Amino acid sequence: MFPQISFDLTFFTNIINELLSQPTPFHSAWLLLRIGGWVPLAYLLFWAIGQIYLVQIQTRWVRKQKFVLLAIDVPKGNEQTPKAVENIFAHFYGMKSSFNMKDKYITGKVELSASLEIVSLGGDIQFYIRVVRKHRDLVESAIYSQYPDAEITEVEDYTKNFPRKFPHEKYESFGCDFKLDHPDYFPIRTYPQFEHGLSAEFKDPMSLILETLSKIKKDEALCWQILVVPAGDSWIKKGEQEVKKMLGKAPPPKKGILGGISDLVGEFAGYTVSGTIAGAGEKDKTADAFRSLAMSPGERHTIEAVEMKLSKTGFPSKIRYIHFAPHEIFQNKYTVVKGFLKQFAALNCNSFTSVQKTMPKKNYWYHRMVRPTKQATLFSAYINRDPSIGGPMYVLNTEELATLWHFPVLEVKAPSVKRTEARRAEPPRGLPVR
Repeated sequence: MFPQISFDLTFFTNIINELLSQPTPFHSAWLLLRIGGWVPLAYLLFWAIGQIYLVQIQTRWVRKQKFVLLAIDVPKGNEQTPKAVENIFAHFYGMKSSFNMKDKYITGKVELSASLEIVSLGGDIQFYIRVVRKHRDLVESAIYSQYPDAEITEVEDYTKNFPRKFPHEKYESFGCDFKLDHPDYFPIRTYPQFEHGLSAEFKDPMSLILETLSKIKKDEALCWQILVVPAGDSWIKKGEQEVKKMLGKAPPPKKGILGGISDLVGEFAGYTVSGTIAGAGEKDKTADAFRSLAMSPGERHTIEAVEMKLSKTGFPSKIRYIHFAPHEIFQNKYTVVKGFLKQFAALNCNSFTSVQKTMPKKNYWYHRMVRPTKQATLFSAYINRDPSIGGPMYVLNTEELATLWHFPVLEVKAPSVKRTEARRAEPPRGLPVR
């Protein structure tokens, strides 16, 4: 005979009856606190105080760091493909730091983001990279290794004269953050898929945004920003689990004590009837084999695409843009930016969508009421290169980043992009030195 298990719920029913018998809700709440309800409240209060403390010390530490803004000009005859920029981003993983408990909870150290920017001020297009000063040599070495004739110059922050308070008497503005539609281990369409199959000619997807940036008028600005943070590889484990799930090889979910008892009883019942224990593992293997054979071409392509993304270095990232111009000439460029990102939508994989809560819309009265606050928050996040404000962060690997931010190739006719006028050369050996 099986042992009988019984549960005595008298204690809980007595508490519920006692709470319901109180004359007012305040008496019930006071009784609940007296019998131990204060414990979860104390835990939540302690957790909230800890989070506020961490934010304060991290903010204080970040403000002490010195950042540098680098303007990059590539030669006019640039024949490099985005593969060169992908190699540059692979070097950026060297920015990753390791922190101990003291660094995290006393000093407040955090991973600092790098900002990849394409900016058009009055129609003049410039590529920028903003990093902490101690990483400047790493960035310059990575760029020169792929573009030996590039010119890298430290410049003053161009955002110092940007509007910060809204509504602004002179400027109208718009912008938003963008996020991925699906989990970030699903890839977007990347630059190798923009090559023409027959001629192998590369159709640069950035030509659309560069053409738009070149048409920006005087006193107008359109700024494109990608924030990247060097981080660990925890996102890879999620992607690997998803691949196993799609292949039917994911480990069964943990059932807990009750689930284990239920399985044990079921196996015992099967044994008493047939005299053998069912081979669940063999059935699972057979089902997995049939699932692999029954996959559609689209499912196979998705698995291959996920595995390809997992094979390259990834960075938690965030994309945002801002646009402002005098009231009399302002024309919203949101549809152009959205169309630019739609190029990277990959079937059965991933695509970009706007983060509605960061978008300063004015369709209805409640939109117009919060619009100045959204505009100020968005511009502050852009100017401070703050990855914690706005939409969520998501992982983009080096190939995806190089697709979204790279120098124009030779075929792209963008005359407003600042480029080097001449190639750099070494001085002659016979030059006299005083």
